[in-house]
Amino acid sequence: VHEHFVLVAAKGCYLESQDWRSQLALLPLIQYSENMPIGQLVITHLKRIKFDVPRRCSFETTRAVIATVAKTGGWTLATPLSILDANRFREEIDVFPLPFAGLSRSVFLINRLDELGTLPEMLANTFQRLLQDELQPEFEKTAPNVANALEIISPGSSQK
Repeated sequence: VHEHFVLVAAKGCYLESQDWRSQLALLPLIQYSENMPIGQLVITHLKRIKFDVPRRCSFETTRAVIATVAKTGGWTLATPLSILDANRFREEIDVFPLPFAGLSRSVFLINRLDELGTLPEMLANTFQRLLQDELQPEFEKTAPNVANALEIISPGSSQK
């Protein structure tokens, strides 16, 4: 799967029609811990776009990040699968395309040639069906304005 990061803000706290820098500078950034790869990606990206905001708190789980965004009026950068992991807060958040240079990540299932028989192919096909039939439609309901943020890569194909 290839995921584009999106902006997650507490319901009604961010307006796409206004300047993103001034709005986000006033809201608490709720981030993933820098001990986590996703946290490192986000912090590096914010530095790259020269958006330095105070780091108020960080967490190691998506549910904690999204819950804190929802409850504190804050914001974060997250991926579609991460947002789906915290789906119980979906009514308390808004999801937007990034208002600045994009950031993405890919998640792959990799196996060694001639090991585990047909299990890797079976898992890849099962994951692809799960992504297409359940997760992608659920994300489209949660964030219809950024539904294209989740791209499913077919097993055996190379990334775009």
